[in-house]
Parts: sequence; C-alpha cells; structure tokens
Amino acid sequence: MPAMPAGHTMPAMHAMPAGHAMPAGLWLRAKGVAMLVILGSSVVLVSGVGHAAIARYGGAWAWLGYGAIVGWLIAPRGLYDAVSKVSDGLRETTIDAGRAAIRGLVGRDPMALDRAGIQRAAIETLFENLNDGAFATLFWFAIFGLPGAFLHKAVSTADSMVGYRSARYRHFGWASARCDDLMAFPPAILVSVMVVMVGLPYRVWRSAWCCVWRQAWQSRSVNAVLCESSAGLALGIQLRGRITYPPSLAPEGASEGAERGAETHAETNAAQGVEAEAGAEVGAGAEAGAGAPSNASPGPTLWIGGDYFALPSREPLDDGLRLYRRVLFVLATGLAIVGVAVTGLAWS
Repeated sequence: MPAMPAGHTMPAMHAMPAGHAMPAGLWLRAKGVAMLVILGSSVVLVSGVGHAAIARYGGAWAWLGYGAIVGWLIAPRGLYDAVSKVSDGLRETTIDAGRAAIRGLVGRDPMALDRAGIQRAAIETLFENLNDGAFATLFWFAIFGLPGAFLHKAVSTADSMVGYRSARYRHFGWASARCDDLMAFPPAILVSVMVVMVGLPYRVWRSAWCCVWRQAWQSRSVNAVLCESSAGLALGIQLRGRITYPPSLAPEGASEGAERGAETHAETNAAQGVEAEAGAEVGAGAEAGAGAPSNASPGPTLWIGGDYFALPSREPLDDGLRLYRRVLFVLATGLAIVGVAVTGLAWS
C-alpha cells in the first residue's frame, strides 16, 4: 500500500458532506412537530375513549358529565381570582404588591410597569385568556366533543410553555405556536364580537368591530389583539403600547420594532381618524413612565383600543373585571339553554 503523502489525512468513512447537514433550526422545528404530534395523538386517543364511554353509559344525562369535565378544563374562576389579586395589590400604598401579583400572569418584566401598565397588562391577560383559556376550549368541544376540547387545551399549554419568539424557543416552539394560532382564530372572532356586543351600545357595534379588525391585523398576535382591542374599546382605554420583556423571553428583532414604534402608533391613529399628535403624546408619556431596567428588552409599540366609542374608564381594571363577569354570564346562559335543549331532545 503506497504511503500517504505528508500533510494529508485519510478522509472519514461515511461522513456526510458539510453542505448536506440539516440546519439546526430545521432540526429543532422537526423535533417540535414530533413533540406536538405525539402529545396531540395521545390526548385525542385517551379523551376519545372517555367521550365514547360517557355517551354509551350516560344516557340522556351524558351532557352533565361532559359539562363537569369541560368546566374542570377551563376553570374561568381561577383566572378571575388571579387578576382580582392584582386589583387588590394596586390598592396598597405602593404598587409593589401589584407587581408581585402580575408577575405570574404575564411574560413581560413587571419592574418596568407603572400603575397604568400593570392595569393594562392585567386587562390584556384577562381577555386574551377569555378566549385561550375558556371559550376556545368550549368552541372545539362543541365541534369535536371531548377530543376537541382536550386537543385545544394541550396545544394551548404547549404554546404557553415553548411558543415564544425568543432565540431559545423560536424554532422548537414554532409548531406549537402556529397550531395554537390556527385553533384560536375562529373563537377569537366570536369572543371579540361578544365583548363588543356586551360592552358597547348596539348603534356602534359595526363601527367598533371594524376598528377591532383593523387593529388586529396591525399586530403579529392577531388572536390576542382581537380580544384585547374589543375590551379596550368597551372600556374606553388604550392597551398594549410598548412592552418590555425579560432578556430570556425578548422576541428577536425587538430593537427594530421599538424603533418603529412611534411611526406605527401614528399610522394606527391616522387610520382611525385620531389626531396623530395627540397619540404621539400619549405614547411618549407611557414610555417615559415605564422606567424599564437597563437589562430589559423593549418590544414593538402598538396601541390598541381607545376612547372612540366609550368614555375612558376611571378604574379600568375593576371595570374590566365587571365586563369579564358579564361576558361569562352571557356565555354560561347560552350554554345552559343549549344543555336544556339537548336534554329535552334526548328525552323526547
């Protein structure tokens, strides 16, 4: 065997050329898809067996079993109590109690929030989760039964755990985030319509929802803004604005979004027939009072809601909690009517 020339090494056997290696981002997305498929399949299988068993042995009262299980899934009272603690904390001498209470509800940095920012964050969480945590689960239960309800809950939980746009989760959580967006979109439309109908006079329903729709498509979080914007319009306040995240959860490109914030806010107000100068003053005042720490990462600026159809609320968080109760009452009344009708048909 001839000697190997000096300076040369024998190539590794069966080595994959560097150009054919799977990119790290694509590999993480594949792992995220596989995780979601396994999770979804397991949930659908187990809940499908339970749904069939209740339907077979429950008879005319099977809907009571379904209602108990779905009520346990959505647990709307837990969210209401958590946001109520934020309201109670803001009544203290300092806002430290409010910051401590909001810490477990939002991903943004609570130390960057003033009193108005804490109230905005709590209202946004309350009405976004009115869809994600309650109505969307009921929506998919109405279509596919318990498998639909449990599948939505599993996807929503996966999205809340890994569905961030940060560098750490951007690829692995991609499948969870996109699937959650698709499943939450139809019920988010219904929730926004419901909030507008409950919170505003009927003569402005059409104009208000057109405003909600326009604001939603100016954001990357269409489903969340549909619910939050309708609440902001019903309360006569502006929500969102400039959001500051902890460094570990900051979306990629946050600095570029912050630079475009003033321009986006002016365009939003101009499209809705509001004076751009007044809107810029509101945005500048909110940013000046935020007091974000130096290691936090500012996100894009987008103001939604507004006092176009209702007078501004003096206590927006308390009024938001009351609006939430009213919307839930309408929803519960509708479900009770449907349940009684189903029971009547089963007995007839």
